[in-house]
Amino acid sequence: MCVARELRNVRESLGMNQGEFGALIGYGRTSISDMEKGDKEIPDFVISKAVSKFNALGLALEKCQECSCNYFVPAKVDIDSSPVEVLDILIEEFEEGIQAAKKAKKELKLHNKRSREFLSEAEFRKLTDCTEQIYDPMTGIVKWLEVFQEKYKGNVKETKSKNITKLYDNGAKRKNSPVAADELKQYAY
Repeated sequence: MCVARELRNVRESLGMNQGEFGALIGYGRTSISDMEKGDKEIPDFVISKAVSKFNALGLALEKCQECSCNYFVPAKVDIDSSPVEVLDILIEEFEEGIQAAKKAKKELKLHNKRSREFLSEAEFRKLTDCTEQIYDPMTGIVKWLEVFQEKYKGNVKETKSKNITKLYDNGAKRKNSPVAADELKQYAY
């Protein structure tokens, strides 16, 4: 239902009625109304069109949250913060995450413990606590990307593409795959 509400928010932020918005994405007023009320499922291509055409990152994030296999995209946080406040929170969370990563590495001696079976229950609980702290910046990152795109008219898709290209240029390869980095660039957006 959040995707439906976010679709309506996108349309309203553009100052369009349902008919005008529907015409731009290939649907009639009634269908848009039904989608916004949650009476009709919103096809993925409609979300893709709205995200591409209107830079509606919030809509993309809401769609990711509804996916049953979403383990990595954190929840979208609706906080009314200035860009500087978002950056301050992000810096604080990164610093805490770095400390947690150092703690996990040093105290748990992970260089000798490459999988779960090498950890005691107490070590696993400590690693879980550290991992929760390491995960915390992800919500801030998503919020910053939203601020970057909405307030500064930045292009998150382009930023992602550049980041992926940079990873491949630095030798990143898919796990268990002999595919060369140059071949992987095709997956960058």
